[in-house]
Amino acid sequence: MTRRRTHPRRASRPRRTEPSNGGTDARRPPANAPATPDPRNPPPGGHRARGGHQQHPVPTCRQHARGRGRCGVRPGRRGRVHERSRAVRRRGRDRDARRRVPDRPARVSSRPRSSRAPVAHAAVGVGAILLGGQGILLGRHHRGTPELPGGSVEAGESFEAAVIRELAEETGLVAHAEDVGLLGALVDHVDGVLRVTVGSIVHAWRGEPMMQPGECVGDWAWYPLDQLPDGLFVCSAQNLTAWRPDLAIDHPPAHFTRFAPVTPPYAPA
Repeated sequence: MTRRRTHPRRASRPRRTEPSNGGTDARRPPANAPATPDPRNPPPGGHRARGGHQQHPVPTCRQHARGRGRCGVRPGRRGRVHERSRAVRRRGRDRDARRRVPDRPARVSSRPRSSRAPVAHAAVGVGAILLGGQGILLGRHHRGTPELPGGSVEAGESFEAAVIRELAEETGLVAHAEDVGLLGALVDHVDGVLRVTVGSIVHAWRGEPMMQPGECVGDWAWYPLDQLPDGLFVCSAQNLTAWRPDLAIDHPPAHFTRFAPVTPPYAPA
């Protein structure tokens, strides 16, 4: 005979039975009893304080930003957070106002220079190259140095005007502004003075070069490029090599900046 295997009896939980008297269970509130507020889930429109009871309604930050009055949050952590958020928004508006570019006027103003005259530390001059059928025009200083026509730039004078004036004063030749082409600026430092010389080439002129009374340079003559005299004035030698770097002329070095041609859209109308 087969022996039946027995298992230990498991304990079972008794069934929940409704009270026989038709009453309500002690663990379940009556149907008509008022609902007890849950402290963990406050109803909308209010917030929970200590004890679980409902307090005043709390307006949102959006209501406060729309100008519906001061926030109704009582002093506490939430009030401090709301005040901080309002300060952050105020700082953001101030920063945006500073970044906003103001309307620019139609014309930009400039500030005048100081009335005190600066200490003189530079000399500005021009040199003119005239290339004719017999070569370039050179004069001789009363000290014996051959040099190009040129001189210092006067106050309120353009480089072209200085070339035309010096050419007329030293040689008697007449030229116009449209006949003068500026090559660039030569900058060197001599005996503590910054010397700036603007080289130019004159394409057309009228008259014959002659020695003018009261001038230090005279004895004007035309020299072929391959027969230039020795001992040229330093500024004249620098102008000639800036114009023609292939010329065999020795002189102290100078920084030359060539003037860029005027091209559209920067060309005057």
